[in-house]
Amino acid sequence: MAEIRKVVEKEYGKKYLPETAQKYTTKTKHAQEAHEAIRPTHFSERVASEDPREQRLYDLIWKRTVASQMSSAIIQVIEARILADIKEKLVFLARGESIKFDGFIKVYTEGKDDEVEEEKVTIPELKKDEILDFHEFEKLQKFTEPPKRYTEATLVKKLESLGIGRPSTYAPTMSTIQDRGYVKLEEKRFYPEEISEIVNDLLVEHFPKVVDFQFTAKMEDEFDEVAEGKLKWQDVIGEFYVPFAATLKEKNKELDKKDIVPIKEIGEKCPECKKPLVERFGRFGKFIACSDYPTCKFSRPLENKKEMKNAVVTDEKGETTKVAEATGEKCEKCKGEMILKEGRFGKFLACSNYPKCKNTKTIVIESKHKCPECEDGKIVERRTKRGRMFWGCSAYPKCKYASWEDPDKEKKEKVKGEEIPVDLTADSSDEKPEE
Repeated sequence: MAEIRKVVEKEYGKKYLPETAQKYTTKTKHAQEAHEAIRPTHFSERVASEDPREQRLYDLIWKRTVASQMSSAIIQVIEARILADIKEKLVFLARGESIKFDGFIKVYTEGKDDEVEEEKVTIPELKKDEILDFHEFEKLQKFTEPPKRYTEATLVKKLESLGIGRPSTYAPTMSTIQDRGYVKLEEKRFYPEEISEIVNDLLVEHFPKVVDFQFTAKMEDEFDEVAEGKLKWQDVIGEFYVPFAATLKEKNKELDKKDIVPIKEIGEKCPECKKPLVERFGRFGKFIACSDYPTCKFSRPLENKKEMKNAVVTDEKGETTKVAEATGEKCEKCKGEMILKEGRFGKFLACSNYPKCKNTKTIVIESKHKCPECEDGKIVERRTKRGRMFWGCSAYPKCKYASWEDPDKEKKEKVKGEEIPVDLTADSSDEKPEE
């Protein structure tokens, strides 16, 4: 703290230095503060690495740490009530704000990813009972916006406010809801999948106590008391598990999967046994399967015609083949038939002789654009291991061009200063075919 104060006084001046060092208390209930904060060890050092990503990270840590020991900012907020003395008296409210002293803002301002920054309005000097000149009248109609969809950051904030989870469980929670296909992450926001609504409705109807926020928060508190030696874990678990196990046993007899997820016939016959094909739900969403399962195990992904129109199979040279043309081809390893499958990273081609032959081919969505780096491959949609979409060259790994920007969108949204870790890109060939 003494070193930070020296840096603040030297680089920004005494007015940015509080009289004493700033000390903070945690706002998060039961935060496990076993580790010291990540901070620089030498505040005079501003360059940490030649790698731009490492340097940006260090710069962020340096700014946040130094700003925490600077004076508060002073914002002046002015509200003026203006009387329009016409046929009927109308009072208009004008509100403006201005920064009188920037304080810690001079070094660092925390970003917001869930709200659009409002336009700052300033109000000129006004005196009470002053007569104002009328210049023009402007009518604006505004509508209430629906709440923004959750980002990872805003979902964690919501969990914190409900007292659910702990810092160590938030990251696994974000991964789990994506890995299980409950949500998809697009442009940093979560969008629910149909399976999540089915699971949610089932749990709310049949296990209302277990999915109640207050119950979960109460359990978290009791676990903390177990950790502190105030309660015995056997009593806590027993109170919950005995009635829960009984309810689970009862619901297993009472509920039928067909009632939860209705099976819908699609009007086609199974190519293997000629029984009707039906639409079912699996780990990765809907798929088409034989109604005579498990006797007949034929299945195929549910095809999105719009998506499959631009879907292609890429080879090691970056050359692409339309999925319709590649499906049914002979496997180059065992001469089996290549068939369409679906896994956590999307659709892919797999050998029909799985598990004896584990040959797979990646399916990607192709754009009309050539790669700007190698000019040989085409730009295709890909996903990182966490499911986030990006666009890369079809000739990967020969060409490692990658971008967060959709080449087909006129208005492109940049992820500032973020680079795509090419070695973390998801490849459907990592998947095992799922029935």
